[in-house]
Amino acid sequence: MVQSINVLSLDLSSQTARASIVSVAGASLTLIERHEKRLSEVISPLQNSDASAESNFSLPNEIQELLTLVKTPWRSAVVTISTDQGLSINLNLPFRDTRQIQKILPLEVQDLIPFEINDFHLATTLVSAANDDGNGCDIKVDLTRKAFLQGLILSLQSTGVDPRIISFPANALSTLITLAPDYFKPNCALVWITDAGCTTVGVVGGSARTSRTLPSPNNSVATSEILKEIRLFISLIERRHAVTLEKVYIFGGQFPEHEIKEYLSREYEILTITDFLKNAEISNSEDLSSLLAYQAILPHSKTQANFRSGEFRFRPQLKELTLGVKSLLPYGLTFLVCALLALGTVYFSNLSKISTLQDALRERIKKTIPSFTAPAGQELSTIAALTQKIEDQLKDIGSLATLSPLEAFLEISQDLPDNIGLNINELSIRETKVVVKGTAPDYGSLDKIEQALKRKRETYCAISIKDNAAGARSTSVGFELTVQLC
Repeated sequence: MVQSINVLSLDLSSQTARASIVSVAGASLTLIERHEKRLSEVISPLQNSDASAESNFSLPNEIQELLTLVKTPWRSAVVTISTDQGLSINLNLPFRDTRQIQKILPLEVQDLIPFEINDFHLATTLVSAANDDGNGCDIKVDLTRKAFLQGLILSLQSTGVDPRIISFPANALSTLITLAPDYFKPNCALVWITDAGCTTVGVVGGSARTSRTLPSPNNSVATSEILKEIRLFISLIERRHAVTLEKVYIFGGQFPEHEIKEYLSREYEILTITDFLKNAEISNSEDLSSLLAYQAILPHSKTQANFRSGEFRFRPQLKELTLGVKSLLPYGLTFLVCALLALGTVYFSNLSKISTLQDALRERIKKTIPSFTAPAGQELSTIAALTQKIEDQLKDIGSLATLSPLEAFLEISQDLPDNIGLNINELSIRETKVVVKGTAPDYGSLDKIEQALKRKRETYCAISIKDNAAGARSTSVGFELTVQLC
């Protein structure tokens, strides 16, 4: 399922400003709402070179009023500006490398215009190969004044609109070729008539190659004169590209059909915006600028002559990051304060518990050892040092028995009967206690062992002998002899 995106389309190309919300889902465009306001003044920079770009720009109040009428949330924005704020030209270059084009393009354009190129911003569209060998290229270049563009962007941003696309009406008209490539003839002309002008786009090989904007028919300019200019422009395209434009598609104001047949002398078709923009009937207008909304979902490299390029490039990442940080700042500060309070509470709580334990330990030590003294907080380390000292002293003290371990072993070896068949498996001597484990032929042998040792009361203070089933065998009796030395 294709996700839809709501795009704000702001048309500032005539005295009537229009704001539309267009839902873009793939190649499907649906008009959601549309508003318009008649402007009381022309959008242009003021004659004050000392002021900043934003203060040196006049954005009519009607535009802000127009934006307040928009109720549908939108994600991206596009703006159509008047061709009175610039011009369009075409260039043929003998190479297609993008880096070379960027270096040489200003110089090539400067040769074609009578004013300083540094004051203008260039928006380019690489149309197609210009040479038969495919090495060259045909480039469409739109120009507008940097002062106007910068002032327009800053003024719109101050109203909450940061347009991703800023372009001429011809590029909105050219969007039709992308939206419906199978509908239009590969070689044709598109004509859009508005109250601001008559825009003609030449399409060659399925690509919009060049455009021209003429005045709209009025009391001073007859329809016939406009149609003659369109015919001359079409002839120029045909000669330049060595093709025949098969058909002319006309949008907007209706030319008298007899004049179209007479002056264009070629096949034509009159279309309406409702053929390409769903729900367009709610606008009751043939405003094609809304079609520019489609370019808002395209990668920057595929947009047509977009003035948001170079030094005026659209940079949403920084803006979104700034807005995100600002929106999260109160929550972040609240979390930080709560975290500090929690850490402080835990710290002082643990400090209180440690102090309580130290007091209890000090009282317990004083009750046990009244003469004990130690610095506050060092009671445990002092007790540990004293304990270690006592253990070291005890190691130096010998056994309490009168016999050494070797002497005790010798005494027991001599006192045990040697003619009863004893087998000694284990012998351990620990302080004054000797433990002997082994086997005897029978229980009578155990009695003889006990009687032999009891005869030497001065050496053995206590004698204990018991069965040891773990050491017994089928032909012997296991025993465990414990002797306490005196």
